[in-house]
Amino acid sequence: MHRIRLFNNHIKPVLISLCCTCSFLSKSQVQDTVYYPNYQLKEVTVSAPRLPPNSAELPMSITVLDSLLINVSNQNLSIKEYLQQVPGVYIQNAYNFAQDARISIRGFGATAAFGVRGIKLIVDGIPETTPDGTGQLDNLNLDLIKRIEVIRGTAGSLYGNASGGAIIVKSDFDFDQNFLRSNSLFGSYGFYSQSITGGITKGSTVYMSHLRIFGSDGYRNNSQFKQINGRFAVKHKVSDKVSAVMLAEFVNSPKAQDAGGLTLEEAEADTRQARDRNLTFNAGESITQWKTGASVNWKWSSNKELNSYAFFNRRTFDGKLPFENSGIIELKRNYFGVGNNLDLKLKNHSLKIGYDLLSQQDERSRFNNLEGQKGDLALDQKESFLNFGVYMLDYLELDQWYFSAGLRHDFNRLKADDFFQSNGDDSGEIDINNWSYHFGVGRVLSSSLQLFANYSNNFETPTLNQLSNRPDNSGGFESLEAATASTIESGLKWRRNKIKGEFITFITQTENELIPYELEEFPERTFFRNAGSTIRKGIEFSMNYSSNLWRVNATYTLSDFTYQSFDSNGTDLEGFTLPGIPKNNITLSLTSTPAESLEITVPLGYVGRIQADNQNEVTIEDYLEVSFSIRYKTSINGLRIEPYFGIRNLTNQTYFDNVRINAFGGRYYEPAPERNFYAGLIIKLVN
Repeated sequence: MHRIRLFNNHIKPVLISLCCTCSFLSKSQVQDTVYYPNYQLKEVTVSAPRLPPNSAELPMSITVLDSLLINVSNQNLSIKEYLQQVPGVYIQNAYNFAQDARISIRGFGATAAFGVRGIKLIVDGIPETTPDGTGQLDNLNLDLIKRIEVIRGTAGSLYGNASGGAIIVKSDFDFDQNFLRSNSLFGSYGFYSQSITGGITKGSTVYMSHLRIFGSDGYRNNSQFKQINGRFAVKHKVSDKVSAVMLAEFVNSPKAQDAGGLTLEEAEADTRQARDRNLTFNAGESITQWKTGASVNWKWSSNKELNSYAFFNRRTFDGKLPFENSGIIELKRNYFGVGNNLDLKLKNHSLKIGYDLLSQQDERSRFNNLEGQKGDLALDQKESFLNFGVYMLDYLELDQWYFSAGLRHDFNRLKADDFFQSNGDDSGEIDINNWSYHFGVGRVLSSSLQLFANYSNNFETPTLNQLSNRPDNSGGFESLEAATASTIESGLKWRRNKIKGEFITFITQTENELIPYELEEFPERTFFRNAGSTIRKGIEFSMNYSSNLWRVNATYTLSDFTYQSFDSNGTDLEGFTLPGIPKNNITLSLTSTPAESLEITVPLGYVGRIQADNQNEVTIEDYLEVSFSIRYKTSINGLRIEPYFGIRNLTNQTYFDNVRINAFGGRYYEPAPERNFYAGLIIKLVN
């Protein structure tokens, strides 16, 4: 019923409008144009193994952040420093390392209690997102990022569960000389960072190692963190047809304190204070993680290519929440998987067939929190999530038309074995099977203009943490259903001389969306319930200009996200705005290179008002954040030296770094730091 209504009320007019526009533009602009085999739009390429390389031809919304758009003068405190310039992407919680950055793409992931939800994260061809849809950023080496590709829109046919969007990160392996690079950085609130990166190229093999130690006392009380992460990777060209990447990574975060949410009165009185209960119960977490993985690319011939990956991930987590009953969590997670996809390139299309087999095993225990000390056992269970997905993708080119289609089926088995049976045996298992698909069409109207439209869907299962987090504090799984979403989008992409841009419109309808809430007896412990349905309407605009002297990146995002049907404790919320997402979001980044050795960057970000609760009774005010960075490059005795300096929150704006959605007792607010500074020095030796 809902999907039929969505088509009649929203999709049908968009498709009619798109067809009329395409017809008009074809007659008015294209009829006198001579087409050539190589279009200017093909200059942008993607490296995601499940997409063809020419992203400008794809009838979907993809943002590519390459070396021109990645600012090496960043503080590298959070991935927000990179992704905030992508339309449709909104990030909170950049300063609370006990909760991690909360990334949302078109609203997917906005309601996560911690970490990344609803978005697939891929790093160097290996998934960082677990089968249940949990993504962590702890072991993402920000110093090594060379390229980021963001798929904005439902990508279930590509990546399966929790693919409301996808973030594909590529590290820098492309160097032809041995090097050693040091990056030393210090900043306000006791921030420090020291990283050392080395690369050796020998014949057909490239070796890279990286170590970073960083931490901070934090802007707020009880917000200190420390972290060490490292990586060793080898890229080997076995033959002209086969290449492989092997890597080993580790993360040790012995301390990440949680200052907690404040009421508005508390935040106005002192933005740096921590919630008293967070101090009493020593709220925070510690993490250790190890990961090994390998990916192989085998080009059988000019039209046959095989991509494979395999990995194993071991993660231990110890967390303390600000309450007594079950307030200490111990988690041991094993996460591993394999996948293959075969790419067959025919005369005018590319056919991909593949599978993913992923397994997640969580050993979860909860204990009473006796003011920071471990008390009696309250929960002991083993949880597992097995995923097997098969997919087929096709990309077809006919003259000036481009088509894409995808179909995927996922089998998911969730199981809980309850070992704490003093309150009964709550063991059980759930099977969740889903089909995902997409269809898109694009038309190249001239050498600099392309029109496209697509329809896609995806699903999001509850995570094991959401299922095991039960209000009655019992074992087993909470009764939650998988959320589903259907999206139609249309857009225009253009590239002319030094300017490129896009204008995108989309409509997404979701069913059974997972909505967070809190209870009085468990403050700052987040539970979830299913909402009925939501409707999301959005506009995304981006423009990039690049010259020898200036680079300008501007984006605007309009997010009109409302509940379509949702009964919350007897209140009909139809037409109410979804919490956690600003309706208006604007970014502008200005980079000037007045000399070859000097680079100055000024990023600005405007965030509109945000609703903090389902009933729209609490509104977070809008704000404008301005930052500044400057970098100078020189060489001394063969050493490449790059000092840089930055100011964050240049105008000393008062705003909130994180909004705790539907928090109990009015504790929605986590204040952001005041004006703060950082300075660094990069020294690189090349041999």
